[in-house]
Amino acid sequence: MDAVTDAAPVFAVAGVLILAIGVFGIFDRPDLLGKIVALNVAASGAFTFMIGSAPVDGEGGPDTVLQALVLTGIVISISVTAYALSLLRRVADETGRDTLDAVDDPVDPTATDEADAADTAGAPPAPGEGRR
Repeated sequence: MDAVTDAAPVFAVAGVLILAIGVFGIFDRPDLLGKIVALNVAASGAFTFMIGSAPVDGEGGPDTVLQALVLTGIVISISVTAYALSLLRRVADETGRDTLDAVDDPVDPTATDEADAADTAGAPPAPGEGRR
């Protein structure tokens, strides 16, 4: 056995671990920049796993078709990252925040009873209603 076939299982296991760390980061990070970085880490883990688990061709290296697919995936990953960063900048410009958390004071359509009573407590009656 040569060095490439000996190291292949190590790369496959490392790829799975890197992928798991990236997926954990996607769900763990509250900020969008952290999610984008974690997505890149997960993609790198997937590429590492694919190369590590690739069948070996007759010359002792990984399959060339798989190498082309991984290279294409890397280019697509860079493009998606650039687009995600531009969307992050737009969200930050529009909202002033870099997270997608719920708004601090959401409008709750079911909570109109108490709000209406508080809003109309000192207001004069509407025309035609009169005082009761």
